[in-house]
Amino acid sequence: MRVTEVGRTALGDAAGHEAVTLLWAPREPGGYALIVDGTATVVGDALDVVPERAVLHRPRGVLEPPDPVAPGACASDCVELPAQPSASARADSAGRVLP
Repeated sequence: MRVTEVGRTALGDAAGHEAVTLLWAPREPGGYALIVDGTATVVGDALDVVPERAVLHRPRGVLEPPDPVAPGACASDCVELPAQPSASARADSAGRVLP
């Protein structure tokens, strides 16, 4: 996916370290955040990111009181997503898909 509107610091970081994590905040209170781990390549003033893992994440108990969590278990409400790159997927820094 192509990520545009990337700042100079982020571009410099990605040029030196190809492993990146992208975060899109929830659209509404109590909603899920999207977290994408991937490998980035700097292309001009943008990043081409190949997703390797994607998760919808929401802290547990946002909409209702949390249930007890077993020791060692994740205490958050997460949904693992398939992270299959698409040659045509592009997003700007606000997470809007570009044509």
